[in-house]
Amino acid sequence: MPQLRKALAVSRYTMKTLRIFIYLTIFSFASCKTKKGDISTFDQRKEEFLQTIQAKDSGYIIKQKGIEFLLATNLIDTLNSNWNQAKEGDTIGKFYKNKLTNSYFLCTIDLSKKYSFETHLLVEIKPNGKILKKKDFSTVITRAVGKIIMKVLICMENISD
Repeated sequence: MPQLRKALAVSRYTMKTLRIFIYLTIFSFASCKTKKGDISTFDQRKEEFLQTIQAKDSGYIIKQKGIEFLLATNLIDTLNSNWNQAKEGDTIGKFYKNKLTNSYFLCTIDLSKKYSFETHLLVEIKPNGKILKKKDFSTVITRAVGKIIMKVLICMENISD
């Protein structure tokens, strides 16, 4: 009989915990729900950046505006990165309008990798912000630097012999 009471007590405790978990889950989904037609902050920032570049045929991209666009389009990540080394007003890239296709080419630095070399992103976007093509030049730079280091090491080895 004491074992039955103990089992029922554990069962009640488990049910209470389960109910609380279900209520919290429902509450979190309900509170995160957005209304149709709401524009997120990232979308607003993306639109501001697009309006800025559409006003010109070419120009420079400053960190303050450029990083918001790069984050909104999931091209970069600022977690564990070197983006805090660049000031808000620093130039991080340049853009050009392709007059034949009305698309834009953006070339920006990418400081997303904390323990790596500064790399570049080359992105082609439509006027509505849709990304047509993107290329990350981090692997190319890393390979080139690796080859240079290997040549230096080989030369040093030959000198020491």
